[in-house]
Amino acid sequence: MLPEQVLDPPTLPPELEIIMMAFFELINDRSMFMGGVGGMWWSSIQAYVDRLGVDEDTSDFIVRGIRVADNVYTTHIAEQTKTQSGAAQGGISASRLKRPPRRR
Repeated sequence: MLPEQVLDPPTLPPELEIIMMAFFELINDRSMFMGGVGGMWWSSIQAYVDRLGVDEDTSDFIVRGIRVADNVYTTHIAEQTKTQSGAAQGGISASRLKRPPRRR
């Protein structure tokens, strides 16, 4: 059985739908590094918006919306990476490790 969110997804207003479509089109057009992802390239966002052929105010609105969505995404990935990293180490951070007793 599919979850309720899949069976009955929320509908977005048209002005937000275009932002989400753009975000998912550009989701992999970013810098990536070991253990994380960087933000989307400005040039990619601008090229996408330019192809839409919208006025300057609409363009600025879409760019800001993509940046907000991307910030949420990169924050989520960073938290997920941190959690997985902790799990790979047995869930123990270095600050919680105790020094072994000294030998006399």
